[in-house]
Amino acid sequence: MALAKPQLECHVDQARLPIVLALNVVLTVLAQSLLRAGMRRVGEASTSLVSSAARAVVDVRVLGGVVTFGGSLLLWLWLLSKMRISVVYPLQQSLVFIALQFVAWKWLGEGWSPTRLAGVLVVCVGVFLLARG
Repeated sequence: MALAKPQLECHVDQARLPIVLALNVVLTVLAQSLLRAGMRRVGEASTSLVSSAARAVVDVRVLGGVVTFGGSLLLWLWLLSKMRISVVYPLQQSLVFIALQFVAWKWLGEGWSPTRLAGVLVVCVGVFLLARG
């Protein structure tokens, strides 16, 4: 009877993998976006590395990005305990890359080009292949 419980937990963990991966991707994209937004503002007002660092440690967006990365890290550690790194790392990084391209364009005002779009489509094909394999 003691063996049934670990099997059940493993089954439950397998069902959670896509949800935890998606949440990790969302938190990572949010963290990167907050850091970029905060540092863009910090960079406009700072002329040196020391000045930028001093402003960054008190910027709400930068601090929010750091805290969000903390949550993302906890989810990442759980994912590493359940999946092979050769699968989960490229999958997570690819999904973050794709989502971040869209967020950077919509929220941060960064531009798009046909070449960038083609690159995102190639990454999408790669994510599809990784998910199947």
